[in-house]
Amino acid sequence: MYNIRERGFPQALSNLSLAVGLGLGGPVGGILNDSFGWRTAFLCQVPLFVLVMIVVTNTLRYVTPGQGQSAKEVLSRIDFGGVFALFLTIGSTLTWLSTKFNDDLPWTDRQVIIPLTLSILSLGLLYAIESCIAPEPILPPSLLREKVPVLVSLSNYFLAVCNFSIMYFIPLWFQTVSLDNASIAGLHMLPHSLAMGLGSLVSGWWVHRTGKYTTLNLVFGIIPLSGLIPIIFMREDSEFIPKWFSVFPIGFGNAIVFVTVMSMEFFQSPFQSLLTHGFCLSVVT
Repeated sequence: MYNIRERGFPQALSNLSLAVGLGLGGPVGGILNDSFGWRTAFLCQVPLFVLVMIVVTNTLRYVTPGQGQSAKEVLSRIDFGGVFALFLTIGSTLTWLSTKFNDDLPWTDRQVIIPLTLSILSLGLLYAIESCIAPEPILPPSLLREKVPVLVSLSNYFLAVCNFSIMYFIPLWFQTVSLDNASIAGLHMLPHSLAMGLGSLVSGWWVHRTGKYTTLNLVFGIIPLSGLIPIIFMREDSEFIPKWFSVFPIGFGNAIVFVTVMSMEFFQSPFQSLLTHGFCLSVVT
């Protein structure tokens, strides 16, 4: 749908939407939690999901040249077996990780052994389906033998780990150490979300205008360190700026790295949609 120069700006707009959601999600979710309970914060998202599904279904029109567009032909290209095996692998892996390390159960407990065994078997099933059965696999094993796809996937994985760790542990720190309520703790994520939106727009505009991304990636990939260092040494009596704005360079730098890495992927790899899936998989896990 897009070439390398056009790809960056739509990705930036997508990241900006994500940043707005993250920025509003913290304080709004905190207010809902304090006022109505945590279940309300989740249930109120269901109408939004339904609205998004309706809008996407009725507005997204994309035609692949040379491919049939009947319902039967489209469905025949979907890797249902791979999708099932993938979700089974992820679900069972998350289950045994939760029972082992969250509930602190022993390795010999059946609540650990069963999902662990299932995760290994479903991973083998996924490999078999993607290697021998699926006509258009969602994650072909041959992809792992190429340098760029592997490096892009690893980069996106570590970006996801960093961003989701900030999103989870920063509000938790302010609730447990500074003893703030959920609304104030969530509000501390607003600078991070604003930085993600700003970084996405800057990088998307630059890639769209110049078609270059390497220098931008290298320079701004160092910026998140300037935010991580004060977070490591943050205390309950820390000053206003470290408490509220240490997350800003993390969101700004990571957003730029993400957009430029995705541009690198689309420029160098023929497996564009597959790498996008690899990123989604890294985020989920």
